[in-house]
Amino acid sequence: MRKLTSFHGGLKLNGHKKMSLQEPIITADIPEQLVQPLHQHIGEAASPIVEVGEHVKTGQIIAHAEGFVSAPVHAASSGTVTAIEHRSIAHPSSIKDSCIVIQTDGKDEWIETTPHAE
Repeated sequence: MRKLTSFHGGLKLNGHKKMSLQEPIITADIPEQLVQPLHQHIGEAASPIVEVGEHVKTGQIIAHAEGFVSAPVHAASSGTVTAIEHRSIAHPSSIKDSCIVIQTDGKDEWIETTPHAE
């Protein structure tokens, strides 16, 4: 097994800020596909509450928190759930974990929300 290493102080990339200032800031398009991991942190993974083929809306809970330390997962955009499977996730070890895959519809249609009183 490959050992993950750490380093003190993080990265300091001198002189590279100019590169990011040469183009105007743009709004990113909605991706065609979203892969949302069910394991969001060191705690327990969330449990999916949607099924393949189901249409979801932005902000909808797609996986419930389970266990002592867990976080619910919400759909990042509207579309159709095309898979619930192991996929590569953003992790230094290139591991795979359970994910919900959403084929987006480009509408970014939100669930109905209710503001909280202050």
